[in-house]
Amino acid sequence: MPGEINCIFTKGLIPFVEREVGPEATAAVCRVAGHSRDYLMADHNWIPLAVADQLVGECQRLMREPDEERWARRYGESFMDWKPREERSYLGTYSMGIGHPRAAYQRLGTIIAQQNRACRLDVLDISHHRARYTCTPLPGHRLPLWTCTWLKVQIERFPTNWGLPRAHVLESTCAARGDDACRWEVRWKNPSLGASFWAPTAAGVVGSALLALAAGLRAQLNQGASIAIHCRHGIGRSSTLAAAVLVLDGLTPAQIWERITVARGLPVPDTGAQRELINTLKPAALP
Repeated sequence: MPGEINCIFTKGLIPFVEREVGPEATAAVCRVAGHSRDYLMADHNWIPLAVADQLVGECQRLMREPDEERWARRYGESFMDWKPREERSYLGTYSMGIGHPRAAYQRLGTIIAQQNRACRLDVLDISHHRARYTCTPLPGHRLPLWTCTWLKVQIERFPTNWGLPRAHVLESTCAARGDDACRWEVRWKNPSLGASFWAPTAAGVVGSALLALAAGLRAQLNQGASIAIHCRHGIGRSSTLAAAVLVLDGLTPAQIWERITVARGLPVPDTGAQRELINTLKPAALP
């Protein structure tokens, strides 16, 4: 529904305030949201923007931080840090699987749309190391200051996924401060194209691409979609893709192949290389 925030927000928020305040913060968040911790930690769920606003206010109170923008920046930094398994999200795995900062910035509209249904992000232009965007509130909705700040921190931090300096975001207008839209110019540094970059990239490109595709499928499944995967015989390539989706669910390779073998009614996968590929997949630990 328009005007909602994905629970990827609360999936990052709950551990953040637990670390800052203590376990009593979780009870306060659940009380304000009107949902259980399990619901708020599942990134296929959504909550109204108004409820997210109330949660931010409650967390500011618990953390004794009166400055909304300063609080949102602290939260945003925590949101983009490495995460243990419970706190990981499929969207974070997807963004890591993209493999390159420019590719991530090209897909920024898709990434934001999976988090926020109260605004629309448009890519005005993009080059090798620079992009311009507008982030516009949808009719009848507003963009709170914490939301703008949270999004900007994500945009700044994308290059750090690949060990690069954070991007520079120049904001010329801000919807949260009364303008019709947020307008951002983003500049970033791309990775060196030397051997130190290409060797690990060549080794991991298949796995990264597979995880990115699997994360996209998992996101659709979380929205209630039914997906058919097929190849020539439905044993090798299709079972490998299905296995990558189950990797994101935290299953071990042994559990994965047993589950798919039972479902398929035939031993899978087709080759040792396919089995080894799944053994090497390590989902990125971003939100």
